[in-house]
Amino acid sequence: MSEYTHIFLEKEGTFIEISCTSRGSAISEMFDDYAPWEKIREITHEDLQQIYRQYNDELTKWKQNQKDLEERIKVIATFNNSVEEKLDALHDIDMDINETKETIDHLEHALNTVTLLDDILDSSELNVKYEQMAPVHIYVGRECGSKVTMDDIEGDAATN
Repeated sequence: MSEYTHIFLEKEGTFIEISCTSRGSAISEMFDDYAPWEKIREITHEDLQQIYRQYNDELTKWKQNQKDLEERIKVIATFNNSVEEKLDALHDIDMDINETKETIDHLEHALNTVTLLDDILDSSELNVKYEQMAPVHIYVGRECGSKVTMDDIEGDAATN
């Protein structure tokens, strides 16, 4: 059975689920340290910026890994092995490159989501400041269901 991470927008006590991702997804992994079990926790600008930095560094490493794999293809051509052995090696590297590209795509999508969430918080702060509107907050939770209320907020976020 899969475990799900939920992301909610909250305004004036009303929660709207904007994302529900399974445990293996990049988005779910990004919020692992923040999403309490069967409860929800508010996510701040600082949290989002920390997540972004951490996973942007990981994305950079994956992109370098892809470049390294592509360089290995050039080196294989210089080997004194048989054509069949070279083709097998090229096939293996090609599979690794495809997996790396898939990981890069997932990380880029997840980082775009984090950026969007941070932009929502920025916009909310401006609306509160200049238009005197109620603020929007972002909450995350694991296995909390899609219908949450203020009662589902984790009691002490510092213990998470």
